[in-house]
Amino acid sequence: MQLNHRDRQIVCGLYLSKYNLKGLEFLGFESFAEAFNVFGLLLNAKPASIKNYRDEFDPYFPNARVGWHKRPLRSHCKRIIDELGCLGMPQLASVLMEFLPRDQRLDKFPDLTDVLDLGIKWPASAFAKRLITGEA
Repeated sequence: MQLNHRDRQIVCGLYLSKYNLKGLEFLGFESFAEAFNVFGLLLNAKPASIKNYRDEFDPYFPNARVGWHKRPLRSHCKRIIDELGCLGMPQLASVLMEFLPRDQRLDKFPDLTDVLDLGIKWPASAFAKRLITGEA
């Protein structure tokens, strides 16, 4: 199945709606906000777009969210749910992992002590002034 930019966002929304909190845990996310932000960053999309696609699918799955229950499913979302909606959580997560690019920024965060050591190397007056004013 060939997925364009919008389709990839829709698949993320489908996964988050269908598998809810268990889906978050399976992918290692602690919150929906984190998932929206990571998916948005990796797909070069707005996190709100991922959330909106999740809301689009919410009426079709048993979760506590109502979603957009007062309008019919849009055709491009219906196509994705028809093709991928029957997949189990590991299979749909695998589809996600196939098109999500690897991002070094998400794999390795600096240690807090390393960040603090950077501040120690600056002249004390400049560092203190930056804390007070927010400017160099």
